[in-house]
Amino acid sequence: MRLESIEKDGVRYVLKSSIEVNPSYKENEELEALESEINALTEELERLKYDRDQLKNEQALTAFIAERYNTLDDNTQYSLVRLCASKGLTPANVNEIDAIHQTIAPALKENRSFMSRLFGR
Repeated sequence: MRLESIEKDGVRYVLKSSIEVNPSYKENEELEALESEINALTEELERLKYDRDQLKNEQALTAFIAERYNTLDDNTQYSLVRLCASKGLTPANVNEIDAIHQTIAPALKENRSFMSRLFGR
């Protein structure tokens, strides 16, 4: 049993805490296993939160890019979305997205044209 005292308004109070028990070796092992499992689940939770945020951002980017650059084909739109998402851009980063679009869209069209000539499609 542990006793503590505090003083409040000139009166000294003695507090009696619950009995302290030291866990056994087996209980310590169980506690460590549970703590390890909690840590692993916490890491998984953080990863899932990050993945969810990434997916929400990609959905927002997809809608934004589809509306803003509606002349792009699906593959080019997807490439632009993935590139913007990998750079951490959101639909609020209009200037950066425009710059990326101006850089990669001609290259993607040229590559697609080359591939269609190469394979006769």
